[in-house]
Order: sequence, then C-alpha cells, then structure tokens
Amino acid sequence: MKRLCRVLEVNQSSYCKWLAGAEARAARQRQDLILAEEIREVYGGACGSPRVTAELRGKGRRVNGKRVARIM
Repeated sequence: MKRLCRVLEVNQSSYCKWLAGAEARAARQRQDLILAEEIREVYGGACGSPRVTAELRGKGRRVNGKRVARIM
C-alpha cells in the first residue's frame, strides 16, 4: 500500500480514512436510492424541489431540501 500511495501521490493516512468510509458511503447511496423512489412518487413533473420537500415532510419523512434538490 505504501508504494501504491507513493505512485499515486496520495497520503497514506488519507487513503486509509477514505477506505474506512466505504461502508458509510454505500449506506448513504442506498438511502439516496430509497429517497429517489419516494421523490418519483411525489414528483409530478411540474413542481420543484421545495414543493417535493414539503410533500415528503407532510408525509412524515425527515428530509433536507438540498438533498432532495441534489437527487432530483
């Protein structure tokens, strides 16, 4: 790993931290896919992320408007 980090000019400790976060990134990606399905159910094609966020919150889903906008 030391040689790989040197060749790629990457700090070894940063690489290890990135590698350790792989599980969290995968979990976040799965959650994003679930949220995308919920957005498809609410999104009628004519409304924007603020309205979709409000609809999701109205249904009891705790969600951030910026995240909804990113996924849309």
